[in-house]
Amino acid sequence: IQRQEDWVVFQDKREFYKAFSEHLHRDWMILGPSVSWEEYLAFLARCSYQVFVKIPESGGGKGVRYMTPDTLERQRELFRAGQKEEYILEGKLRQCEEIYSFANASVNTFRMITLVDAKGQVHLAAAVLRMGSGQNPLDNFCMGGMSAVIDVDTGIICSTAKDGDGKEYLCHPNTGKQIIGYRIPDWQGYKDFAVSLGKKYPQMRYVGWDIIKDIYGNYCVIEGNKDAGVELIECHFLWGLKPYYEAILNVGEYPPGGDG
Repeated sequence: IQRQEDWVVFQDKREFYKAFSEHLHRDWMILGPSVSWEEYLAFLARCSYQVFVKIPESGGGKGVRYMTPDTLERQRELFRAGQKEEYILEGKLRQCEEIYSFANASVNTFRMITLVDAKGQVHLAAAVLRMGSGQNPLDNFCMGGMSAVIDVDTGIICSTAKDGDGKEYLCHPNTGKQIIGYRIPDWQGYKDFAVSLGKKYPQMRYVGWDIIKDIYGNYCVIEGNKDAGVELIECHFLWGLKPYYEAILNVGEYPPGGDG
């Protein structure tokens, strides 16, 4: 059972970024009243004036803004906002080309679900590729993005992509890149990274990790979701994920009814 006192790391991005700092592979800061103008400008310069602005206690992409504060007016606007309430600022990640090319207006993440069994063993239970629609810098399902299921053993995308309206796509509607049948390069590296994240915080027995690989070959965690929504996975199946997850934890059978 997940303890509520452990949730804070996954509810507050400030705490998550501190706990998983070695796995972020990007520059970030908490912009608040204690940050000086000089510290703020130095951060912007390190990030080439390309930053994402996030609300610390939010999820699902809500409140996320991509900004290029490359003028004094824009810099002052963002700095003044940080004097009233804290924000997370983070530098823009440069994703590896083979996955970025699916939807090149957004960073396209792998949502990877880890389960921890009663013996403390971490299992990679499910994975999907989340892609932006081509019109939004976010790939969130609730923000117009789409998802496609990945076979966790082979790293092959084994479904069409679906968006939140249930529309299916063989190829990405914006780039034309084929989705179903695509084999993810270096898939074992993604799997190992997801399991390593689960081992770092085993008291959280169910987490949906959002992961990418950058152009330098680093595996990077974007965030961990303690109650990761199942809709972007379940929309591809005829039944819910509970029996499947229970079978992984040796407390049930899958598929429902034991057939297949």
